[in-house]
Amino acid sequence: RVPAMQPLSRAPRGGAAGPSSVARGRHSEAVHPGLQGAPRVELLLWDASLATLVTVGAWGPLRRLRRRAGGGTFCRRSRRSCRLLRVQGQAGPDAVVTDPIDRGYSDGFSQAQLWSDLWSERDPYGEALEAEQDSQDLLQKKKIMLLIADTGGGHRASATAVANALDELYPDQVSISIRDIWTECCPWPFNRVVQSYMWMAKKPWFWRLFFLTSKFPVTRWVSQRLANVRCKRAFRHAIEMENPDLIISLHPCTQHITIKVLRRLARRSRRRIPFVTVVTDLGGAHPMWFHPEADRVFVPSEGLRDLALRCGVRESAIHMYGLPLRRDFWTADPRTRREVREALGLRPEARTVLVIGGGDGVGRLQQVAVATGRRLAATLGGTASQLVVICGRNEKARRNLKALSWPEGFDVRVLGFVSNVHEWMSAADVIVTKAGPGTIAEACTRGLPVMLSSFLPCQEQGNVAFVVDGGFGAYTPHPEEIAKKVAGWLQDRGELERMSRQSAKHGRPSATRKIAEVIGRKWVRTDVDDLAAALRRAGAGAEHGGQGAPTATALRQLLEAARGLREAQLAMRQAKARGLAALEQIHGAPVEQEA
Repeated sequence: RVPAMQPLSRAPRGGAAGPSSVARGRHSEAVHPGLQGAPRVELLLWDASLATLVTVGAWGPLRRLRRRAGGGTFCRRSRRSCRLLRVQGQAGPDAVVTDPIDRGYSDGFSQAQLWSDLWSERDPYGEALEAEQDSQDLLQKKKIMLLIADTGGGHRASATAVANALDELYPDQVSISIRDIWTECCPWPFNRVVQSYMWMAKKPWFWRLFFLTSKFPVTRWVSQRLANVRCKRAFRHAIEMENPDLIISLHPCTQHITIKVLRRLARRSRRRIPFVTVVTDLGGAHPMWFHPEADRVFVPSEGLRDLALRCGVRESAIHMYGLPLRRDFWTADPRTRREVREALGLRPEARTVLVIGGGDGVGRLQQVAVATGRRLAATLGGTASQLVVICGRNEKARRNLKALSWPEGFDVRVLGFVSNVHEWMSAADVIVTKAGPGTIAEACTRGLPVMLSSFLPCQEQGNVAFVVDGGFGAYTPHPEEIAKKVAGWLQDRGELERMSRQSAKHGRPSATRKIAEVIGRKWVRTDVDDLAAALRRAGAGAEHGGQGAPTATALRQLLEAARGLREAQLAMRQAKARGLAALEQIHGAPVEQEA
């Protein structure tokens, strides 16, 4: 070893390092087999400005790693792998460190030495940093990325529901983002998916052709390869920028490309990101929903469970809880139907029919509403019944319905896009809607008989069977028949109550929380949560007189200690946030968390 400090510079392939003002290090004549004659270099960096290391040695694989990582990297070689520690931009005392293991480097060079032994079998300094990082895992939020496409309002509504459930069950432990990855990241024409869906939804024959064609294995393979060529880089960039700990897909078109990207990232970084699918269809689904490599697949019905098995999903990975619903439908409304009607300004005693066209207001909403209103006024009388029409974003239908003249004494409420659909469902006796899975599942939580007026060919056809076979609704595309059927239900109280009970049996208000609990137990829970669960199980055994079981008093004390530790963790997070805010006020600039 040469004790003198000598600068290093870019070295040609197969050559040795020469003088430079970029970095300083100690030069050794020891030769590693992988260098093929180039010298071994060990660096002691004493200043943050030395963090920009142009080239170390002439080892080809190492130079390729440096080129892929960009400027400003630290390289550390262990027995089996070479890890890149990346610094964003030009390094300096206030450098922004993007790799968790590098936090604190840029503002600690003047007090600490960074030992970079590129080919040593043991790196004590690096091991200490990794141990420190592992000790902080409990205090770091899990980053969860939810992938959707806004083809209809159901996918985003389900994603928001899952995000709300995770936030509620694991406060201050998760950081969640919802991304319409096709629209936000992909090139043309794939960034026009939403507009294409809206156009095809108004032309059922074209949608049927598209849906059936895409189910064939050959056409599905071709379309996936085309999307892979055009969009794989965009998907990879979005995932790398987000750097999530977990990805949840709530759209059939965000499965295959995402899993391919995750497979490649796992090979490159030796870090595997779990992938979860939450199916938002009810009675039937496209095969693109299911990928054999998904870690968990949540389905809402037995038919979709069988389809997932046929598509190669492991039985142990499938969970059947129901459709994720908005927070407002997780619990029943404590008010009576009469009280809800009074709060909404409706007549308390009048039978109420709710006509809804979904978030986008698609379907023959205007014709159905007019036929139903006139039939109710003629059959039940103007004061004994009333009609509520929610048009969603269909402004044309809303204006036309408001301009119509209705029978005298018959109350009609015409609304646009509303945020309190749960209250209008609680006030209604019957709902008339298109066969959207979210609306059907929400109606079941309120025990509403469902009259289906239309469905998207192939995609929503299974939802019609779900309602009809379940015994809580019917389907007909003709407005006059819809009006006649609904009026008949309201006149027959026995039939209406029977259908209401059947609808409530198919309701799954707890589905969203159960999905979040399964995800949280696997990828979010801390050791404190696991300890508390184990203590509860042990307590159940003690209550039944199990041999060797601890006393109930000891279990309660241990459980209280676990809860106290959990509260201490939350208090630490809050104190850390307050401290960082105070430091930012003092320094007048953002402060690194480790500082």
